[in-house]
Parts: sequence; structure tokens; C-alpha cells
Amino acid sequence: MRPGLPHFFSVRQMAKLASRQWSYIVLLLIYTASLAMIGFLGKRDEFAGIIIGQTLAFGAFGGLLWRALFLKKPVTSAFIALAAVRLCLIWAEPGLSDDYYRYWWDGWLGLHQIDVYAWTPRELLDVYSQSPFATALARNFPLLNSPDYHSVYPAISQFVFRIAVWLSRDDLWLFQCFMKLIYMLGDLSGIAALFYLLPRFGLSRNHALLYYGNPLVIVELFGNLHTEHFMVNFLIVALSCLHLGRHTCYASALALSALAKITVLVWWPLFVRRPLYRILHLYIALAMLATGLTLWLSASGSRAGFLQSLKLYFQTFEFNSALYLHLKTSFHSSKLYGLEQYTGWMLLGVFVICYAILLIRNFQQQPSGSAQFAFLWWSLALYLLLSSTVHPWYLCPLLFPGIFYLSWTSLLWSYLVVWSYSFYDSCMGYWSAWFTAAQFIVAAVAAWIEHRYNRARAIPQSTQV
Repeated sequence: MRPGLPHFFSVRQMAKLASRQWSYIVLLLIYTASLAMIGFLGKRDEFAGIIIGQTLAFGAFGGLLWRALFLKKPVTSAFIALAAVRLCLIWAEPGLSDDYYRYWWDGWLGLHQIDVYAWTPRELLDVYSQSPFATALARNFPLLNSPDYHSVYPAISQFVFRIAVWLSRDDLWLFQCFMKLIYMLGDLSGIAALFYLLPRFGLSRNHALLYYGNPLVIVELFGNLHTEHFMVNFLIVALSCLHLGRHTCYASALALSALAKITVLVWWPLFVRRPLYRILHLYIALAMLATGLTLWLSASGSRAGFLQSLKLYFQTFEFNSALYLHLKTSFHSSKLYGLEQYTGWMLLGVFVICYAILLIRNFQQQPSGSAQFAFLWWSLALYLLLSSTVHPWYLCPLLFPGIFYLSWTSLLWSYLVVWSYSFYDSCMGYWSAWFTAAQFIVAAVAAWIEHRYNRARAIPQSTQV
């Protein structure tokens, strides 16, 4: 009997290994199938389908992360699945956002040498109503979600729109396909840069899944074509160039990041270190100058329209806000109508004060390694807390510093923000405000718990903010 024991145990071990492999395959299948389901069948006003798909995707994603980060198993197949999902979603027309109609509109105007910032879409149709190129504009005008607002997308985004329109002409489905192909090139460059960057901070390349594998990033940035995609990818490239010592490339990538989405300017001052006369700061100043000049020149003759569009970031809309709507309602009920119309600017002032405190502490502490990402995380988290509009894709940039700091809070918040889609479902109107409140409360509690845990365990990436 003795000689048979090793054979018995090897069979049992093989069965156990096979069951683990099967569970991993099942997780991959659930993950890819649920993301494909959202991409092809998800509709913004059908909340049940969105939340079921996202819950399945995030649940499977959590299992994949457990294997990749805790068990430290190779997950090459997970990265293959990410590529497969993206290739599959190329054919799926965005269903959770109609912003890409405005992308086509801006690209069509740029292709015909029309200043995209000069007129709102409604004004432009009146001015060019008899022009041949306006036929396609008139046909797609009813699809726009903000026909009375100037474009808010800066130069690099406009360049991408124009390329996609040049390839697709007035075919909207082809337009979104070419946009996604361009987005895939951005992902390839970002992942390559992140693969270089992660070992420099003592992390495995599996940690790239925390951003590029997050269902929110795949569905919102890639599937629904939001411009935060290039903002984050260019920032990752900039940081990898910084660690390679290529300062010219670093400054160029920083400028391109801001010209894709100006929200990234919140992070730039956090890269300043003592002493102030370091050569690196000259390149940051050059990136700032190049960004400012490009924004100024690209809106020549229509700067008022571009500046007016910036109000969209602070006051024009309200969606999924933590404080804005409650504060504005309080002013209205107290008959403080003068304060009510300045609610957005008041919250912006509070953000500036809090941001200045973060900036001073960042400059005093001179954080190094992964600790520097804590200030990036908190600065954007404060911006979202005090903003009047927090669409789900606004949270995606937070997931990049979330690789290095408060990873599980970032993951949890990226799932919770999906519940804000209940706002668009007429059957869920009553619960939408409750979901919003629960989202910010749970995210705040999770951040506090994880931060305290990291401090107690003396994890390198934790820092006192």
C-alpha cells in the first residue's frame, strides 16, 4: 500500500490544480461576457441591465485581482482577455453616452476648416444652413446632448476627432469604430509605459490590471469613447519618460495629456519638488507654456466661447454631486437666491483652499516612491467631492494613482459610481439620490479604513495626508 500513496496524493493535487484552473477560466468567461453584454446591449435608461452586467464584471474582476495580486500567479491570459474585449467592443456602438455624436460634429467642422469654438451647434446651423457640408450636420443635430453649448474639447481631442471623421466621413458607426482603433493605439502605448514604470515602484506588472482591466475603464473610456482615455495614457507615458531621464519627452507628454483633457492640470503642481531651481521644473514650465499657447491659438477668434464652455466643469450641469445639489437646495429653501446662483463657484473656492493645503504639504514632505501618488489621489478625490457633475467616467483618472495608493477604495468607488445610472431610469428616480449619498459615504469610509490600515501596517505607499 505504501508505494501507492505518492500516486494517490499526486492525483489529488492534480485534481485540486485543475479545479483552480477551471475556476480561473470561469472568471475570465464571466468577465469578458458581462463586459461584452454591457457594450452591445447596455442602454443608459435601462438601469437593471447595466447594474447586473457591471456587478458580474466587477465580481469576476475581483477574483482575477485576487489571483494576480495576492496569489501572485501569472495572468497573461487576463491581458489577452483585455485585448479580446476591446477588439469585440470596436463593433459595439456606445450605448451609455451620446458624447461621441459631439465628437463627430467637432471633427466634421474641423475637416471643413470651421472653428469648432466659434458657434454653438444651433448657431452654426443658422449661419451655414445653405452650405453643402451642413446637410450631414442637420441630419445628426437632433442626436446632440448639448446643442446650445460651445465645444469643451481641446486640441489633441479635436485632432483625433478629425482623423476619425476623415476616415469615416458622415458614417457614425464607422466613426466610432475608427475612434476605438485609435484608442487601442493609446492603450498599447500606455500599457507599455506602465509595464516599465511599475517595477520602479516595487510592484509587479500584474498591477496594471488595476487600471487597464477595471470594468469602468473598459466600458466608459474605451466602449463609450471618453477623452480621459488619452489624458491618462499620456500622463503614464510622461512619468515613464521622467524615470528614463528623458525630460523633453516628459514635457511633451505632459502637454499632450492636458490637450486631451484639461482636468490633468490639477496634478501638474504636485510634481514640483525642492529646490525650485531644478532643471525638471523648467520642463514643466515649458509644458505649461506650450499647453497655454496651443489652447489660446486653437481658439483664436472664439476664445469667449471656449472660456464659456469651461463653466460646464463647475456650474452648468448637476449630476451625481455629493454637495452641490444639497447646498443649492438649502440656499433656495432659505430664500438666499443670491447665494444659490454662485453655489458652484463657492464649492470651487473651497476646493482651491483644500488644494492649496495639499500642495503645501506635498512640497514640505517631498514624498518619494509610491507615496507621491497619495497627493494625486486626494487632489482629484476632493475635486470630485466638490464638483457639481460627477459622471462615471470622471472617476477613471483616479484609478491610475489608485494603483499605488488606496487601491481597494478606488476599485470599490469605481463600482459604486455605476449606480448613478439609476438617474436615467424613470423607475428608479426616487432611489437615485439615495444611491448618490450611499456612494460617497461608503467611498469615504472605505478610504478612511484603508488609509488607517496602511498606516498601521507601514505599507510603503501609505502617507499621511
